[in-house]
Amino acid sequence: MAVINKQLGISKIKKKIRDIKRTLSRESQSAESIIENKRKLLVLEYDLGERTIDEKERDNASKYHKVKHFERTKLKRKMKQVEKKLEETVDEQEKKVLQNKLDNMHIDTLYINFFPKVLTYISLFPKENGETEKQKKKKEEIRQMIRQCVEKGDNECEQMTKHYRLEYRQKLIKTGKIPDAAPMDEGMEVEPKPVVKEEEFVINGDKSNRDDFFE
Repeated sequence: MAVINKQLGISKIKKKIRDIKRTLSRESQSAESIIENKRKLLVLEYDLGERTIDEKERDNASKYHKVKHFERTKLKRKMKQVEKKLEETVDEQEKKVLQNKLDNMHIDTLYINFFPKVLTYISLFPKENGETEKQKKKKEEIRQMIRQCVEKGDNECEQMTKHYRLEYRQKLIKTGKIPDAAPMDEGMEVEPKPVVKEEEFVINGDKSNRDDFFE
């Protein structure tokens, strides 16, 4: 896969794209030069999408830092209370209930830590009547994805992050904010290839449009 130049920001990438397009518009070029410039253009166009997505993630990480810190603290306090009850109870049925509650709280910890940064954060502790049905559905969808990741040993939910980055990329392409470009391997043809989707998560068979949760 083509290596992304982490030093280049969005404005510099856009400038390089304009420069290469101007070069390609000239007639006096060798076939080798045209192929090489087209390859560079495809790499830069893909990188532009990656940098745009990175910028969205940074903005949301900053935007929701305080609320996530508050929720993480509140959840830790609740977990300690449940752990204490679990240690003290002798009733087996009650132990199962408490252990299940604790397991769900572990999932919620991952929810706070790895909630997709391209999405508007949905609070674990919303105000009364402060959550829509769409938000409730999305929250449970993400929890289910996290459970799937954990079952596969992906404890940092990297597959979920890739899933939502790709979904956001497709939205940016659809709205014309970034070019429709796929990553390139060394030796790959210069004609653009369709983006290959990462492994899809199955959320109760629902593959409906989820654009509402991208700001």
